Amino acid sequence: MTDKEFKLFDKQLNLDLTILFQYLETKHEQILGNTLPENNTLTDLVVKKYNRFNNAPTKLNQKYNLFSFSNEMITVIYNELMELTKTACEYYGYSFEDQDYMIRGWFNVDTPSSKDYNPIINHKLFHDHLGGFGAPDFHGYYSVNAEPSITYYRINENEIYENSNKNNRLVLCQNGFPHSRGNWNECSQRVTIAYDIVPRKRLEELNINNPIWISFK
Repeated sequence: MTDKEFKLFDKQLNLDLTILFQYLETKHEQILGNTLPENNTLTDLVVKKYNRFNNAPTKLNQKYNLFSFSNEMITVIYNELMELTKTACEYYGYSFEDQDYMIRGWFNVDTPSSKDYNPIINHKLFHDHLGGFGAPDFHGYYSVNAEPSITYYRINENEIYENSNKNNRLVLCQNGFPHSRGNWNECSQRVTIAYDIVPRKRLEELNINNPIWISFK
């Protein structure tokens, strides 16, 4: 990891979240029925293990790539995310063009729960991505319907950063800072789009040959 301090890069977008929410609802149903028309590695046997109440789009996130879907708003997110990644690369002293970046994206659908989902109390809820090597590896999320909620980042053993989520906002952070969502007690579903962005060589180092990854440039 770089020796840079923790930093979130973000950008507010202006997408029609009602339409985007409906689009992701359709994709959710297609995942549950294994009728997703886009390229994926889902199977009937795998899909049968999941249902709408245990966040199938997240649990099956290795089986599809949202950024390979043909949708105008997903394309806007992809393009804006590329500019945000270039900004992050410049901040950490990397050339975006030299990284030969790869990207994968998925969406998360969380239903209301009375259980206490608090990573401050239960640190096991924190997780990192792809080894947590830090920049030039990045992870982030875009809030479709995530207000009011908090995403927690563990800076070190004694410090936790609380990020208040704002709908229509892209967030990007270097890997190496474990994170977790917090409680969601609203009546509606909490929906976010998540993404991993890493150099091609990182996937080779980790022996990841998943065909859902696509070039990001």
